[in-house]
Amino acid sequence: MADAKRIEIVGGNTRNETVQLGNHEDTDTVYGGAFLVNCEVNFCGTNFEIVDANFLNCRINAKVPIENVQFLESVFERSSISGRFVGCSFGFRRGVSKSPNAYYRNCDFSSAILDHCLFFTGDTETVTWPGWPNITILNPRQNEREFASAVFPANLNSLHETIDNALKVGTAGGVDELLALTIDLGRDVENLKPAEVSVVQNVFAQKSCIRF
Repeated sequence: MADAKRIEIVGGNTRNETVQLGNHEDTDTVYGGAFLVNCEVNFCGTNFEIVDANFLNCRINAKVPIENVQFLESVFERSSISGRFVGCSFGFRRGVSKSPNAYYRNCDFSSAILDHCLFFTGDTETVTWPGWPNITILNPRQNEREFASAVFPANLNSLHETIDNALKVGTAGGVDELLALTIDLGRDVENLKPAEVSVVQNVFAQKSCIRF
């Protein structure tokens, strides 16, 4: 049963606290330029809204899958993120983000599962991306041709289809500031033999735009 007492953080500085979001009857909100510094932030449910917030040196844990949440108004810096995120977006997106400060820098997603997540304007070079079977395609719009040249064995062509479909969604509308697209290939490769996994990884390793 959800806790009836909601969380509301409006502006100001919240330091060294554990913040539980999403599992209350009323929507939990973090907004108004709020700064959360050195906090543990747990998404325990999906009933939350985050607008114009700053997460600095935080540990952010998705205790439940977080789907289609657009973190396009917030800053994530020097923070670690874990748990499953599906269809979520980070960074500043022109024409969508209302806060010009939306950004991410020096963040560690290595303990997260990111499926069909989009990373707009931010510092991708300082991000630690999830490992296999997650892959990250950098600058996907500009590198569509490079990935299209990837050749898989005939019995693994479904991987190409999975990634092609994700690229179509991620690059729809010609978004120039889309800097990275992440895809979870767990279901695609779970039944592969070790030798087949090695073949797939070798194909990806030859592409400079792919991280895993």
